[in-house]
Amino acid sequence: MRTTSRLVVFLAVLGVLGCTLPFGGDDPPGPTPPTNAAPTEVDRLGQQTEKTNVYIGDCYNRVRDSIERSTTRYREFIQRTGPDVQDVPRNGPPRLDPRVDTSLCRRAHTRAAAMAPSMPELERTGEAYATQVERLVPILRELDPYYQRGSFRDDGLARGREIHARLMPAIRSYEEAERAFSAELDVVERRRMELRLAELETDPLRRGAFLVERTMFRGRQLLDQGQALILTFDRTGAIPASDREAYVSAVTVFEQEIERIQGYRPAQGEHLPEGFATYVRETEDMLRGQLRFMRYVRDNPHPVLRLLQRAFQSTVDGFNHAVVAYNRVRFRG
Repeated sequence: MRTTSRLVVFLAVLGVLGCTLPFGGDDPPGPTPPTNAAPTEVDRLGQQTEKTNVYIGDCYNRVRDSIERSTTRYREFIQRTGPDVQDVPRNGPPRLDPRVDTSLCRRAHTRAAAMAPSMPELERTGEAYATQVERLVPILRELDPYYQRGSFRDDGLARGREIHARLMPAIRSYEEAERAFSAELDVVERRRMELRLAELETDPLRRGAFLVERTMFRGRQLLDQGQALILTFDRTGAIPASDREAYVSAVTVFEQEIERIQGYRPAQGEHLPEGFATYVRETEDMLRGQLRFMRYVRDNPHPVLRLLQRAFQSTVDGFNHAVVAYNRVRFRG
């Protein structure tokens, strides 16, 4: 049974997916292809990206962080009351009301599902995610005034226990739906980035842009890898030695890549992307967060879940700092 909230904050997703694929240059356009020409992979991926951007920009990025903050606060609160909310606490939890409009999320999912191309798994998991948002948010909103007004002191927490019994299954269902939906969104993003990196890597005058994209991509992969470690520990009570070693190795490689971009000097004739220097400065926070979590994983074969999550949050914070800088980078050509 999953009892911890997912901590990854995917602030990068909208910015990454919102970038255009710079496959064009300054050369005059070639001949117009025949209208019945089969779409290329780039064409298909462009359509898929437009569709996922609706899911992400109009729903996912608008609701996820707020919901996760509320559920995390509640879980921290019930650690003081017992797993079944037995003991009346001195104080209630911080605000639990996620400031989101569930109707906007539903409309976004309806619009995205109607867009070409058909993506059955994305549409199915997106529908499930919107449904779970609509189920969870009203329960949180019902619970929030109960604690904020101190009503739990009047009824000895009786209503709190009743709402708790509905809330915890709703949280777990939401988290399962979020993981499945996020995985489908990641399929498009990974392939888009693979094409982007392959195209940049062959151009010596865009090496700086390549390093920006690759460090951001690798940082995101490490977040996923770290999250998988937490989920494994949550389910089984242990992190296999092979998983710990793989993570330590991946962070070591990532440190080398960060050092490479931090020491990069452009080739003659290369114009670095606007915002390159600011992004490079922020990669240090991203690296330090990963190193902190890696050392906790490496040095604690029997970790404490709370401390594991706290160390992982440092990777999230560092990554998000880099994301802010990344979203301001202006790539050339």
